[in-house]
Amino acid sequence: FGEVGLRVLHRLAKKGVKVLDASSVAEDAAKKQLADAKASLDEGATAFSDNDFDGALSSAASALKLFEQGPAYTEDDDAWALYRDILSLRALSYLKLKKKRDADEALRALLVVLPRYAPNREKAPPDIVRHVEDMKDELRSLPPTTIEVKSKPAGARVLVDGRARGRSPLLVDDLAPGIHYVAVEAGGGRYTERLIVGDAGARIDARLGSKKGAAAHDVIAALSKPTTAKT
Repeated sequence: FGEVGLRVLHRLAKKGVKVLDASSVAEDAAKKQLADAKASLDEGATAFSDNDFDGALSSAASALKLFEQGPAYTEDDDAWALYRDILSLRALSYLKLKKKRDADEALRALLVVLPRYAPNREKAPPDIVRHVEDMKDELRSLPPTTIEVKSKPAGARVLVDGRARGRSPLLVDDLAPGIHYVAVEAGGGRYTERLIVGDAGARIDARLGSKKGAAAHDVIAALSKPTTAKT
């Protein structure tokens, strides 16, 4: 940051203000988790090809756990493509094991988050195509549910299932009941939550830090690029 910038950061630190950008740290961690999740999914795909369907489910579960630790709270298209592939592998493996109910639950979780998902009709097994259509019909028959998001400070950026939905306070009112992934970001502070949302909806009250913390984040952002002496 230069000598002046370092002095500013030093003074902020002495006053007890956290100047670390939590969003940047979380992004770096999510990239590592995404790479590890992809590796687990590859192992699952290999197991499935070898007709080891229990092994495929185990690897898919590991991949999903890694996804939910970080990539689920980003806008990364690769992360959400991975989520699609994880749930698809779970559904296929359950169908091979004659566990229709579990397969339907996997597809439900996928469609709750990615309602436009559609398997490739030329390549996907007919069972998957049929189950996806049945599950879409079921979800369409349900009234939408809501997530109310409030934050302190207000005006935080809200992501739901990898999509930017606006600034807090915010009511997201077009969701299907099920598991959703919410991230709230402002002033270097970050709040994430995996929510099981029922018919009654859900509410988030995210505390993202103090005004001093937000100010410190703004200082870091300003000093990370060429800054005039006047500024």
